[in-house]
Amino acid sequence: MLTFRKLHPLFVAEMGPVELRAVHDAETLAEIRAGMDEYAVLVFRDQPFADGRLHLDIEQPALVASGS
Repeated sequence: MLTFRKLHPLFVAEMGPVELRAVHDAETLAEIRAGMDEYAVLVFRDQPFADGRLHLDIEQPALVASGS
């Protein structure tokens, strides 16, 4: 189960624990979408990306690491 910690009274939350590279299931993606709907901006700390970039297509049930 993911948790959300508000970082601002009106928007922004820190979400965790999650490693975005490993998210492929519909339930976790739905939780991320719900968090974005509620907080507008989500902070994901300590993500282990080699190139430092990630593209999350919340309309599709998968994560795509962007290398460009």
